[in-house]
Amino acid sequence: THCCIMLVDFYGIEATTYHSIESKHKVITSEGAKLDNGRVYRADYMRVMLTELDLENYRLFYRWREMRVIEFKTAKRGYLPPFLTDVLKRHYVRKSELKRNGGANTPEYAIVKSGVNSFFGMTVTRINLDSVTYNGEWILTEHDADYSKEIESQLLLPQWGIYVAAWGRHELLATVHAIENEVPNAVIYCDTDSIKCVHDAKIDAIIQRYNKTIAEKLKRRKLQNSAFSDLGMFDLEYGKPVTRLKTLGAKRYIYEV
Repeated sequence: THCCIMLVDFYGIEATTYHSIESKHKVITSEGAKLDNGRVYRADYMRVMLTELDLENYRLFYRWREMRVIEFKTAKRGYLPPFLTDVLKRHYVRKSELKRNGGANTPEYAIVKSGVNSFFGMTVTRINLDSVTYNGEWILTEHDADYSKEIESQLLLPQWGIYVAAWGRHELLATVHAIENEVPNAVIYCDTDSIKCVHDAKIDAIIQRYNKTIAEKLKRRKLQNSAFSDLGMFDLEYGKPVTRLKTLGAKRYIYEV
């Protein structure tokens, strides 16, 4: 019934599979951390900010000796407001129309696409904590901002963006876990919105079941325009299977179809 954002300390945390899921850039502080391609494989101590969705991910991919919740905030779960989603839907429909009609390389498409992408960025704009003054020389002063007071003055709330990202991570990692349970060691590489895995009929069935649940959600939300027909669903990324894949780490891979 509620969305939860929490500051959490973990002690003796370690990955239970060869998938390490927490990026070192999201870790506030840590001790004795061992990294795998920029992600935490194990740590003697680690402090992170999580949603309840992230905690579900942790339970799938990590084990730990002790967990302490330092701060905890909740808000009633619900949909994003229409003043945001109505405008977003309009941009998304126009983007889909242009792409479908061969306009993917036009300036108009670039503008509409940036309009869609900017919704996330506008909600998670960093709060300014610095002031710069000049009195013969430049002086940079950092301030301890009252976070609650700062976001009260914002039209777009950062927790909206936080939850868009959290849902994306949750859906991706839950699917990875389902695949690994069905076909061990099948997942080779993950991006923020894609899974590179071996070809297997069991995995196809998992993806089809997932896409069916998304189609039902789209129907409940009355997103019946053809532009939304595959919104949030997995598809075959290059239109056909990849025959070879080599990766040197995040965002650095080469493939052959």
